[in-house]
Amino acid sequence: AFVSSLVSISSISSIITQIAPDFPNPIDNMSDAARATLEGWVATLTLTALQAIVLYSGLLTLLSTLGGYVSHTAIGISTLRKLWCFNFLLVLLGSSILGTIFKTIDDILQDGLCILIN
Repeated sequence: AFVSSLVSISSISSIITQIAPDFPNPIDNMSDAARATLEGWVATLTLTALQAIVLYSGLLTLLSTLGGYVSHTAIGISTLRKLWCFNFLLVLLGSSILGTIFKTIDDILQDGLCILIN
């Protein structure tokens, strides 16, 4: 839940409240509909931005070229395969790992310690 924890308004709000309790938090005053809409849009935009950065930076095309593909079509197919793998790793595996890290940070900020550290 990297993306979901990255864009989860409640987790961001709780971390901001723990770090800076005097900071006025406008997220707490939002209605449930506005909060759900914001979370949906931010999640989509975050994934789209990460895909655009990877695809349009030329990194995957460079890796395909270095992999020995010569024709433009083969490079394009290889680039799209690498993009699919990137999406799989980013969304599934990265979300799980970083979502757990955000949960651990929240536990440390609330309780002062963590089960993993003890």
